[in-house]
Amino acid sequence: MSQIALILAGHGSHISPNTAGIVWRYVDQLRRWGVADEITACFWKEEPSFSHVLDTVTADTIVIVPVFTAQGYFTQTVIPTEMGLDGAITHKNGKTIVYTPTIGEHPYLETIVQQRVSDALSNENLNPDDTAVAVIGHGTRRNKSSRDATRHQASLIREGKLVAEVVDVYLDDDPDIPSLYQSTSSKNVIAIPYFLAEGSHVAIDVPEALGIEYGNYPDTIKGRNVYYTPPVGTDD
Repeated sequence: MSQIALILAGHGSHISPNTAGIVWRYVDQLRRWGVADEITACFWKEEPSFSHVLDTVTADTIVIVPVFTAQGYFTQTVIPTEMGLDGAITHKNGKTIVYTPTIGEHPYLETIVQQRVSDALSNENLNPDDTAVAVIGHGTRRNKSSRDATRHQASLIREGKLVAEVVDVYLDDDPDIPSLYQSTSSKNVIAIPYFLAEGSHVAIDVPEALGIEYGNYPDTIKGRNVYYTPPVGTDD
């Protein structure tokens, strides 16, 4: 009988163990559920690497899931190059390799993002008419499509009329994170990191760009009350 291997491909980090840690937690849960014969992970910044992980599984069919919030440079260029993938389906060394969309493109992410907004409004007793939401993505100037998923989440909140103002801003692209203070005017700002783990970006880089102290919410910046939610990937 043909066996199936599932590989979760994440970014990893030399700075924070949480970045790869959340991917390994996903692996542990999937193993408990027994969804495939072999289940493992690979990373750009940590071991096992993208380029070597295929040698660690023996199954005839391999399913690779990019654990990223959006299609972009890593999912469209780095992973396919490092793994020798031809596209959605690759036949290589007698194996069939299936490359899926990113988990950030799954429709359930919409539910998580909107729940982050609803929870902040309810828990902090905020007036929606005096509240702005900033959905914060990573982005990259190397691939403009990396903004698409974040922009989509912002548009859904805007269409749902959950708050007075909604913007999408980026850590490594335009519009940048500090610009939200010019593009919105509401007294309250709910900042939602569209990231998967509480790694260095979520704990250091994004708070620094927002001008807030990580773990101290609400923080007051430029006369605005800033509420910083958990990243979307930590949702159970």
